[in-house]
Amino acid sequence: MLDLIKKFEKGTTVYFECLYRGIDGSACDPADSRWEIKDFQGNIISSGTPSKRKEGVWYFFWIATTTGNYLLVFSGKIQGDLVIIRKKFKVLETILK
Repeated sequence: MLDLIKKFEKGTTVYFECLYRGIDGSACDPADSRWEIKDFQGNIISSGTPSKRKEGVWYFFWIATTTGNYLLVFSGKIQGDLVIIRKKFKVLETILK
């Protein structure tokens, strides 16, 4: 089975990006763009407003300080409708012997 969950090393800075599209499929900027990182119990670990890279593409940097499973949530409004994009990811700590 293919593992689709992104994995990151504890202590690293992670770049997250989201592409927002309109109903016609073209890239477009959302109103009220936000991001949240939640643990699997639903607690918000970190949140903020992403930066715009280009039309429809928004991003932020986050430092992975604690190991575990997380949920990244980007949200915003496109043409008045709330859009939510969710992705699971994992933070690991590699111990070399």
